[in-house]
Amino acid sequence: LHLGQVSEVLGIPLNQIQALNPQYRRSILPGIGGPFTLVIPAGQAGDFIALEDSIYSYREDHFFSRANLGKSPSSGRYVPEIPKGDYKALTYRVKQGDNLGYIAAWYGVGLSNLRYWNNIYGNIINIGQKLTIYVPGSRAAKLEGFDKMSFAEKQAMIGKTDSKPEVQSQEKSNRTVIASGDYIYYTVRPGDNLWEIARKYPGISNKDIMDLNGMANSSLKPGQVLKIKPKDG
Repeated sequence: LHLGQVSEVLGIPLNQIQALNPQYRRSILPGIGGPFTLVIPAGQAGDFIALEDSIYSYREDHFFSRANLGKSPSSGRYVPEIPKGDYKALTYRVKQGDNLGYIAAWYGVGLSNLRYWNNIYGNIINIGQKLTIYVPGSRAAKLEGFDKMSFAEKQAMIGKTDSKPEVQSQEKSNRTVIASGDYIYYTVRPGDNLWEIARKYPGISNKDIMDLNGMANSSLKPGQVLKIKPKDG
């Protein structure tokens, strides 16, 4: 879905819809990997529901043409703009204990670029998720092996001596919790919900967790890693 389709059918200024949905940097909601959230003015939610089929089909050939997107209009895949110059795309599979900050530091890329290349809004990544990272061709050979290195090895490559955060298992619930500095990283398991997770940490609310992780709603997926900042005391 292109935000331009929503704009023209519902008569909402495109810049307003883009401002409400800054996570879609190319104004596109991907066709796979969802569900994805679309924010529109509350008074027009009913119109969107009533006209949904028409919105999706409206000027589809125009909004998803190869000329506009540089991709096949039928592919349904999010394709970011590739950096200009001699860059190579590397693939990294997310490991337990990883976060976007670590990964960006290991590859020497900007955090905002890492999010953009992988259509990530906020800080949520899942164990096993594959990330595409563009690095200068001159550094590609050195970085290609990062995906198979241990946490300590990757830290050592950037001059850090930190060891992997200690993993603590809560015996009764068998939930994996990783402590790292001021934060705790909680891995969602089947049957979890945000309210029950928040209850484990005094002073933490559902909204605290959602805000810290850039979550648009309270939906959780098994394997999803939540960043939690415990309250002092």
